Amino acid sequence: MSAAALTAVALTAVAICGATPLGAQGSRRVDPSAAELSIAVGELDAAEAALHEQVRRTPRDPSSRGSLGAYLAARGKFLVGATLLEEARFFGGDSISIEARLLEVFRWTGQYDRAAALTRARLPREVRESMQRAAETAVGGAAVDTVALQPNELFGLGRITITVGTEQIEADIQPLMTGLQMPSTMALFSALELVGARGDTTYGVARSVAIGAVKLGPIPVTLAPGLRVARIGFDVLSLLRPTFDSGEATLTVRTAAYEPQGRRLPLLLTFPGVSFFPGSRSGSVLLHTAAGRAALRGTRWTLDVPGGAIVIER
Repeated sequence: MSAAALTAVALTAVAICGATPLGAQGSRRVDPSAAELSIAVGELDAAEAALHEQVRRTPRDPSSRGSLGAYLAARGKFLVGATLLEEARFFGGDSISIEARLLEVFRWTGQYDRAAALTRARLPREVRESMQRAAETAVGGAAVDTVALQPNELFGLGRITITVGTEQIEADIQPLMTGLQMPSTMALFSALELVGARGDTTYGVARSVAIGAVKLGPIPVTLAPGLRVARIGFDVLSLLRPTFDSGEATLTVRTAAYEPQGRRLPLLLTFPGVSFFPGSRSGSVLLHTAAGRAALRGTRWTLDVPGGAIVIER
């Protein structure tokens, strides 16, 4: 089993809802569950069925309900996943671990005010306040636009130009991070609503971030010292239903719903990161790795998080 497959399996194996943490198991052997074995070979429907069966047998067990919720959230089914996680918390699940997963769900759905309301989530005060001020995040501007995507595999999936307020800056697309990080420049300080600082790092809110003519905001941002190029996480970019065309070196973003047509490669969000299954009954690969990039090189593909897949359009 690949390291990426083990990461995917851990989504259901980690004790988010009251079971024994993996690090505390000592030498006792724990055999993989039916769901974990199915995930390891890309049989995701079978994994979901096994997790549903666990909940049916023990409907008030927080571990079963939380594992199903975490799995569905990882498949992009955020609403039902969050509901199950909240129910697991109600039934006595570990609130710190559950809220850590809910925090990621709310980041990926742009519900920053709900993320800020998670009292047990380990968030610095400045981050929590910036999330509170970024309530009612919405997309706007043009329905669709296509921008240049500079190849930049060393630092992510490519580099684009974004507009923050009236300031244009370059940004690397980073599958392994969340949020939007930017250089600490006077121009950007002026373009943001600042919240506060912790050490050399400043926190704030961007009321408007544009990729081409497509806009998103408000969103929390971080100004990091020593950073020369901004970094945009997949959680932010996924709100704009992105399509990558490595042949044309372009990125297309949208404000409207989009149902891509093509070969569907099932995905799992690994919080952070994205893994996907490039073939039937195969292990997963992480998108940011050489294997992940190789599987998509030369294609036009869309990150269809609501559909739980990377879609190869051509």
